Amino acid sequence: MKRLLPFALTLFLVGCGSKDAIPYLGRWHGDLVVDKTDRAGTDKDLQRESLRGALQIYATDKRCKLHLEGEQETIDAEGNWSHTGTTVTIKFTSVKIDDQGGADRRDPNLKFIAPVDIRAAYQRNLILHLSRDKKKLLGLEVTLGHLTGHHVFTRSSD
Repeated sequence: MKRLLPFALTLFLVGCGSKDAIPYLGRWHGDLVVDKTDRAGTDKDLQRESLRGALQIYATDKRCKLHLEGEQETIDAEGNWSHTGTTVTIKFTSVKIDDQGGADRRDPNLKFIAPVDIRAAYQRNLILHLSRDKKKLLGLEVTLGHLTGHHVFTRSSD
């Protein structure tokens, strides 16, 4: 029975979409890696500015969900995806930001990305490229206010 489960799952997924979509489906753990900032800081500061989380890509209705967390913000976005060759294009239809209480509750010692900058970045299409080994999705450069970085997602084993 356990040997039939992967086969049955593959048949189900193929039934929900084209076979060439299979490499993209599933859960991808990853980050928005910050490469540079307009503000002074160290490499450790850049790491602290990064957002960590996961991307879930579904065959059903070609939907997807993104969850990212920073030191003082959480982003939950939903949308639709398409692919051409090894390029995935995600168009978010909903972006929810929890800034953990707003300006009144913000800790000045922790890194923070303004909700207006997050919303502006995720209103644009997110473009990701599938690596040759099909284990990573690598994003183009993205700007969030004073930050510039890129997304990197690795196929989850769970």
